[in-house]
Amino acid sequence: MPRTKRHIPTKMLAAGFMTAMAACILAMGGTEPSDSSGDGTTTSPGPRSQEDGAMAIKERWKKVALAVQNWSRERDERAEFILRGLEAPMGPPILDPVLAMESIEPFPRFDDHPYYTARFQEELDEATESRLTAGNKARLLPNHTSWETKRVLMAQARETLFATTMVYHCDEGGEAFAQGMIDAARRGVDTRLIVDGIYIPAAQPCLHRMREAGVDVRVSFRSLRPDKLDWEMHEKLFIVDATIGITGGQNVGRKYQDASGFDANYRDTDIRLEGPVVRDMARRFVQLWEMIDPEDASLEPYSRKLDDLERQDRQRGLTGRENYDRWLAPGQRRGLCRFVAQDPHLGTFHVWTAYQRYVEAALERVLLTSYALDPNGSPRQEALRDALIALSRRPGARVDIITNGPWFGSAVTVPPWIAKARSTNILARSYQGFQDTPVRIRTYHYFTHAKQYYFDGIAAGVGSFNFDASGNRCQESVVIVMDPDLVRELEALFALDLVNSTLLTDTEGLSAYDPPATTVSRSSEAD
Repeated sequence: MPRTKRHIPTKMLAAGFMTAMAACILAMGGTEPSDSSGDGTTTSPGPRSQEDGAMAIKERWKKVALAVQNWSRERDERAEFILRGLEAPMGPPILDPVLAMESIEPFPRFDDHPYYTARFQEELDEATESRLTAGNKARLLPNHTSWETKRVLMAQARETLFATTMVYHCDEGGEAFAQGMIDAARRGVDTRLIVDGIYIPAAQPCLHRMREAGVDVRVSFRSLRPDKLDWEMHEKLFIVDATIGITGGQNVGRKYQDASGFDANYRDTDIRLEGPVVRDMARRFVQLWEMIDPEDASLEPYSRKLDDLERQDRQRGLTGRENYDRWLAPGQRRGLCRFVAQDPHLGTFHVWTAYQRYVEAALERVLLTSYALDPNGSPRQEALRDALIALSRRPGARVDIITNGPWFGSAVTVPPWIAKARSTNILARSYQGFQDTPVRIRTYHYFTHAKQYYFDGIAAGVGSFNFDASGNRCQESVVIVMDPDLVRELEALFALDLVNSTLLTDTEGLSAYDPPATTVSRSSEAD
């Protein structure tokens, strides 16, 4: 399939426009900025002559040009330092999960672990305002399999079909998604969509079609505040009839929906869920809807249905703290899930807290994937960083983080000059944040958008959360699953990601995940 035309994201254009406007205003002002005098008052020089004004404008643009030149040089110097030692991927990708698993250290297995205690789970309840539920079914949906599953579920929806996305590209993928929503609406299904405001210009044709067909589309406009202009509603929820839910990293658009994980599209991970955890996801959708339109009471019947399903779950022993000891006992641990959401604008950072608690209680192995990686800059980022470093320094323990690197530029829609700047920034922050520690940073050979977390072979987290500054401002949600079958699925996925990535810091004795050339063969063709 041909690559889609590259374009500069709307957010980047808007930010660039605002920066240019600010520079023009500063450069073309009729007076210099006010100076502070010794007595605390301010003074402003009188009007300048036209010649003086022209000279001032010229000098200002010289300063702007010099600043850009210096930034570019420093960026290139930093890139040369950070990328030193990284080798370009040789040959086609490794696609066989069996070979990938054979080339890495065995994953841990525990019968007894802090995660399996009611105390740990109850403390997590309090710290994150979430709950553990049982009786759930979970299956990973990597790359294009997520869209294939959503398309089938759209056709099967009978009563409700609700979704949220930050990005909506009205390309072939966006058109297909819109048609699925429209077909459901025409069958009488209550169809609703929430999108983040920062990217709606790219979505308008599809949003218009859906609205005309009866799909209720709402926009989260907090991202467009004049003091902000930055995306905020980052969650990706897809909920059918309050019984089946999908969440993860995928937005709407061809570059997500066509991805194989080893091409120029976006490598991603979603998760399909059934059971009580879907009721928690559905209540989150109601909460997001009411944040956008507090006066809209149209979801009250849906909330009453969730209450009815909640009572049934309770009667079946699938919810309630009093069941934690029973659920966590050996042989009874399948189908345990926890849905966690956060609203930084309301002062909650529950996803940060949940992942930090899981890392702090880990004994041996943590792996995670993040589109961007920035462990410094806020107490939340640094607390999670410190917990990862502390674990990595324990005898026999290891921490691996996969992020984007030099091959960021192979992604569709990302212009090369943006890709170079972005990947350099990611790698510099990654390297500096974990420099001189045993934490291993790996760069994926393609373009990863996945947000997946792995804890000691017991728990797996999948959702919208990246380990960077975005978590300090964005609404996020994740599902943490403690189900052996699901965790084994994620192990196979991580094995493929690990052997198709390169170690950023080539530390002696810490390269067990580098595939042995004698045992791992590469397929001649990407799947």
